[in-house]
Amino acid sequence: MWLLLYFWLLLLGRLMLNKIKNKTIFEIKYSLSNKISKYITKFFYKSQFGYIGFNSYIKKTDQVIGSKNIFIGDNVRIEKGAVLYAISNYSGLSYTPRIQIGNNVYINRYTNITACNNVLIEDGVSFGPNVFICDFNHSYENLKESIISSPLKSNGSVTIGAGSWLGANVFVSNNVKIGKHCVVAANSVVTKSIDDYCVVAGIPAKVIKKYNTEKEIWEVIK
Repeated sequence: MWLLLYFWLLLLGRLMLNKIKNKTIFEIKYSLSNKISKYITKFFYKSQFGYIGFNSYIKKTDQVIGSKNIFIGDNVRIEKGAVLYAISNYSGLSYTPRIQIGNNVYINRYTNITACNNVLIEDGVSFGPNVFICDFNHSYENLKESIISSPLKSNGSVTIGAGSWLGANVFVSNNVKIGKHCVVAANSVVTKSIDDYCVVAGIPAKVIKKYNTEKEIWEVIK
């Protein structure tokens, strides 16, 4: 029995060595950090959230508030430095926030998702670094109160459609729905909803390309 166990461990060791022998130390470090993050997520974070699905991981976050109102699907990767902020109380008022992340979503470094209403990220969405999604503004009407201390004002929820890509440093404002399979160029500010199959860019973001389903081509919008 011990001899069988010895040969099994030897075989396992050789398989592991063959798997990593062509990788750099940086690739090995990244792979190990992913595995460690999966275990930490499974055994420590999972009970703190509304839901975390199979094979998902959250790396070292910057801030998580209202985690019971955050729901994460299967195969979701949340990289280092994320802020996940579901605000239930602010400036003496109560809110009913929900952040829902679908399956197979990749959230890059230093993403900030903040909600007092509802943020939905559908399946297959990917982010570049430093994406900021916020479903409210600070009210400013009362001149006797500082804006940061004023109540939050949401004109509507935020939805990021399935299969879409948000480039680095993108900001998405409240009451915005980005359609499925859209590309939002780096540094764009999205203040209005976008149809399916669009490429948008700019401040504020405007459609620069759209997929023609009849011709099956991407057309430049002039």
